[in-house]
Amino acid sequence: MAVKGLGRLTNAEIYEVAQAKSATFENLTAKVSRDEFLTTGKIGGVDFATVAEITNEFLKTAISWALNEVRGRRVKNALEAGEVGIRFYDEYAGAKQIMFGKAKNPVNPQYLGLKDGDSLDQDEVRKPEVYDRFYVKNLNYSNWITIQPVMMKDAFNGPQGYGFSDLISAILADLQGRYAKEAYLAEKEVINYAINNNVTNDKLQASQIVEVEFADADAPTEDEMLNLINTIKDVRDAITVEDTGAFNALGWEDLQEPENLRFIARPSYINKMETALYTKLYNKEDAETGIRMVKINNFGGLVPTKDGTLATELNIKYDKNGAVIGYTETVENEEVDYTGAVEWYDPNGDVIGIICDYRFLEIDESNPYILRVHQNDRGLYDNYFAHKPGDGIHYRSDRNFVVIKKKVVNQ
Repeated sequence: MAVKGLGRLTNAEIYEVAQAKSATFENLTAKVSRDEFLTTGKIGGVDFATVAEITNEFLKTAISWALNEVRGRRVKNALEAGEVGIRFYDEYAGAKQIMFGKAKNPVNPQYLGLKDGDSLDQDEVRKPEVYDRFYVKNLNYSNWITIQPVMMKDAFNGPQGYGFSDLISAILADLQGRYAKEAYLAEKEVINYAINNNVTNDKLQASQIVEVEFADADAPTEDEMLNLINTIKDVRDAITVEDTGAFNALGWEDLQEPENLRFIARPSYINKMETALYTKLYNKEDAETGIRMVKINNFGGLVPTKDGTLATELNIKYDKNGAVIGYTETVENEEVDYTGAVEWYDPNGDVIGIICDYRFLEIDESNPYILRVHQNDRGLYDNYFAHKPGDGIHYRSDRNFVVIKKKVVNQ
């Protein structure tokens, strides 16, 4: 590259000059060191079989190792983090009743134009409209894990077995984390139900589905994103300015508090609204929707398939305890194990997001998370049983819930 005078270098040329003068691993490291680093497969972690073969270079004995960290899995409930859903605890109720009551429409005033001799009947019966809905328990969690302390402690060095208690803590935390994950996935299934169900009083009204046009939904333009933002604002105002039953499946007329609304959407759309448009808009406030954003990767209802279409849907395989252990496919009218990659069919692939009252999702609890230990004296092991019985995760169809979908149009 011909180098110009320093004052005339472009940004790209300055980067090229700096890169050319910089040390790299290739041009600085000695051959043996380079080969050891790049070609022995030690950059990533190795398993026990590999490390057992590595000997001390001088003493020719097996190398020792030190326990550095014990990691357990952590679970995030994106809906709960975004304050979506409301939780209730009732230890004894087997079902929850929601009662709705409303008066009839106004009548002609009888106090106008009264004449001598008129007699008004004020004993006519006109009953209010009262109806109710019941929500029952629908989720029970159970799991267990076996720990054998007398045998496991030999894997930890030091008189106190350093790291042993950390490992048990991580395992038990993951046992509880599995419940949190299962509850989160169940909550997403509630969203899928709300979008796609065909049940009386739960099915979406036409006014609860709003389409936004895109020429290419995978590469929306700035103008199309501006249109999406304006659509969200329009829906927000339609829900909050006046009480209406147009935006919930039950048709319940009630005021909607703006602070209780959430926009649950795929991250790509929220990110474009939050950042990409700021470079074009004079006032950043123009890109604000006035609704709290909650990011979620999908809206539930995912189906395991071989190629992403329902034509190749896979069947879930369970072990004797009901735990998922894989998938099967039908080959010549026979169920065989499927070992290939799983592609998930998304029934809500056209959904951008949902504008909703966060209380559309209700979580009812009747028992705390229970962890009990059973000792097996003969086998010298402990079984840790985890249970969370009697939960209910429900869709309140009297809460406002509007689905924003993308509509691809040919230009």
